Amino acid sequence: EGRLSSAPLEQAFELALQRGWLITVGENEALEPLIACRHTVLLEKLCIEQMRQGQGQLQPLLASDAPAIHARQADARLTQGQKAAIELLLTSSDRACAVQGIAGAGKTTALKAIQGCCVAQGFEPLVLADTGNAKNQAEQVSGMVAMTLAQFLTSVETLLAENPEQAQKDYGKHQLMILDGAPRKRLSASG
Repeated sequence: EGRLSSAPLEQAFELALQRGWLITVGENEALEPLIACRHTVLLEKLCIEQMRQGQGQLQPLLASDAPAIHARQADARLTQGQKAAIELLLTSSDRACAVQGIAGAGKTTALKAIQGCCVAQGFEPLVLADTGNAKNQAEQVSGMVAMTLAQFLTSVETLLAENPEQAQKDYGKHQLMILDGAPRKRLSASG
């Protein structure tokens, strides 16, 4: 009583596999198939390709031997993971860098150290977050300007339609955009 049969769910799952909506992407340690949504895998491949095309395309904000990098490495308030993330983001010549960590690991806190370096180099950092709460936390913790991803996309779309030159000025050169949270969750097939 009160129990549902799993048969309809199993049938829907099998149908999705037959139609190619779900695909096998490998096996786990127990040799069980790993299943993913075909569209998620395609998005992941597109993201990887975009990241590959962006490798080595920009001048790093700072050289790896810059005094600001040494100062961050000596900062006892930062964890080794935060120091590594800060150095990666500030010294990379890639268009996109990814920093991954569990909630509470200190990713947003590391933004505060990045903010000072960006401003000193003439860059305007902008944090894009998935929710209003995440946006508010990023602003509060880092001191950076932050927007939700939805606010940013709406703003850019409107600005591009009305004044492309201003869009280039506001969001083009000398703009470091940091995606905090949601994009990683939405675009990663493997977590």
